[in-house]
Amino acid sequence: MHAQFPEVSLKFRVSPILALVFLTAFWPFGIAYGVVGTIFGMGLLGLSAALGLPKSIDPMFGLILALMAFGAQFLGAVFLSIELGGAQVPMVLTTAALWFIQLAAFGLDLHFFAETHVRQVERSMPKRGGRRSAFAAEVERTAA
Repeated sequence: MHAQFPEVSLKFRVSPILALVFLTAFWPFGIAYGVVGTIFGMGLLGLSAALGLPKSIDPMFGLILALMAFGAQFLGAVFLSIELGGAQVPMVLTTAALWFIQLAAFGLDLHFFAETHVRQVERSMPKRGGRRSAFAAEVERTAA
């Protein structure tokens, strides 16, 4: 039996652009908003870099990594922005809005630019030398 290893190859187009917008667009509104934008921008750039390597990761682990990163970004952005002087309700609403915008951009990249490759690994059994019976040869020929 051959083992199958799914690998995903992603080309991020929307996410890096959105990450650069997040990194720069929120600083004029204050330190708390700038920190929220920086957290989301750096997280999205890091995730795009980690998952954008050619055939670097299998799809399930990549999605789990993305969900962990998104959760850490949300909690980190909310708590740090409130600690830096932002009001609670605007910071939570801004973080939630950026979170959903980031999720939509990530989903667009996955939907339009993802390529999944399944590669099979051959069995590593040594070939038998010598004579075989006709039955053994037929069984091996039909199994392959």
